[in-house]
Amino acid sequence: MSGMKFLNIAAIVLLFICGATQKAQAVTDVIWGGVSVADDAIPFTPVGVMLLSDGSGAIDSAADARIAQKKFSNLNILRRATAEQMEGVVLTASLARESIEISKDVTGLAVTGSTPRFMHVYRVFINLMAFDFDDSGMKGRYIGSVPLIVDYIDVKTTVTSKSEQEQIFKSMYLDNKLEGLNVFDEIYKAANSLDVNGFPEKFAQVSEVSMSPEVAALIEPQSGNAEWHPRARQFFEAQLVKYSGSVLVPAMPEERMNREFKFVFSDRSSSIVMPDPSGQITVIIEKLIPRQKVNGIQKTLCHGVVIKVQALDELDDEIMSRRFARMKKSCFVTHVDNTVDDEVYFRKSVLTLLKAIAGQFGEKVDSDWLQSFGVPSDVVATYKKQIAKTKDELLPAF
Repeated sequence: MSGMKFLNIAAIVLLFICGATQKAQAVTDVIWGGVSVADDAIPFTPVGVMLLSDGSGAIDSAADARIAQKKFSNLNILRRATAEQMEGVVLTASLARESIEISKDVTGLAVTGSTPRFMHVYRVFINLMAFDFDDSGMKGRYIGSVPLIVDYIDVKTTVTSKSEQEQIFKSMYLDNKLEGLNVFDEIYKAANSLDVNGFPEKFAQVSEVSMSPEVAALIEPQSGNAEWHPRARQFFEAQLVKYSGSVLVPAMPEERMNREFKFVFSDRSSSIVMPDPSGQITVIIEKLIPRQKVNGIQKTLCHGVVIKVQALDELDDEIMSRRFARMKKSCFVTHVDNTVDDEVYFRKSVLTLLKAIAGQFGEKVDSDWLQSFGVPSDVVATYKKQIAKTKDELLPAF
């Protein structure tokens, strides 16, 4: 019996060692590339680019401390890449866009002329990307990425100056003085379980966010927001990855789609080859529906939105084409004398709806939400079937 007991203990120990070995083998060694920016994104990330090129190394130091020196579930970061040594799997925090939306808060019954409140929404679009570089270290192959949008909301009684806005963005990158917020802390939290093994050879892509002419006339023209719909595309991509757990080919300008890209680091630049997408998800913002109802000293305003989402497989066969809407939840009450910037509120409504749509590609489809904007109960099953097929073929979780 003692011999049998010894054998059982030995078997358990052996299984433990094998399990530990397998677990250790699951961790992949990678090289930390530092902060980068794609050449196409340079015009849209002015503060990040300034920090990357000022010679101080401050933005790289901030990212090193908050990403490279942290523990990842499936990665072991070996060292910092150099201009002479880039071979292997390289991880980089790639800046994609900075944006700021400023709007006057007119919710509630405060009348125009009282102390104003200006909402400043600062957004940094960032990707934690993995590339596999060849022996030359000059050209990399896209492996996968985790996109994220980091928001900071600041309320002021006046519109902030350009220099004040620049300082906010600097702080978002370099420290945590904004209520503990830091861009690199947030991307680490979102991507600390990133695994560069087992990614598919083929990736889908959010290929387009377009607008009907009447929508574009309301959302983009007066304040020079011609770049707003590319932002909406990056926003939807980040939300889809967050909820589905999938990997996508990053959104990029149409004229450069699926071509070789240059990524600029503080001390070098490298070319990256993006793969052809194996499927496409497109968004059409079809309608903006304004509503107003006056009742005494107050008025109710609504900024309804209708969005159509289409999905095509690798052979361009349609696997989904469904409309989604935001109606009652877009409404709010304000004083009858207040002037409202409809452009701002429609943009907010569009982004809110895109986030809700992306949420349907998570663990389950929200039938109650679908019915809340008018989907008949007998059609909900069709929505669920098409969403499930799209998730299975284009957005599998990893």
